[in-house]
Amino acid sequence: MTSFYQSGYAFFEKKLNFYECDNQFQISSCTSGCKKDNKLKFEFIVDKNNSRVMQKIYSGSDVLNSVVFESCKIFDSKNWDCSAESTFYGISDTFHRKMNNGIYSSYHAQIKVSKNNQATFKDSNFVCAK
Repeated sequence: MTSFYQSGYAFFEKKLNFYECDNQFQISSCTSGCKKDNKLKFEFIVDKNNSRVMQKIYSGSDVLNSVVFESCKIFDSKNWDCSAESTFYGISDTFHRKMNNGIYSSYHAQIKVSKNNQATFKDSNFVCAK
């Protein structure tokens, strides 16, 4: 298996400021209603050849976490979609991870359907970066 850095990749040219938003509609523009976190920044490394994107989260110069998104639709370093959906034991998960014109947006939505077809919706933090 080829390591992430041995394959063809491109760095997004800058670290992006991290914002928390109230809903999924705010994250697409990453503006009104979103609150900037002055400590956290995101960096993305795009591997178009293998349809992967690595996300690094920084606090100052320290890397707090990194994760690789697989099976992405990549157009260029500023436009890609690593969203995914799955269903497991009656729970539908949607992971939204997308870069559109250099603005990153992310959320996780979960829908559980009971035996009597009642749907319970649970969503997590809505975040964006620009």
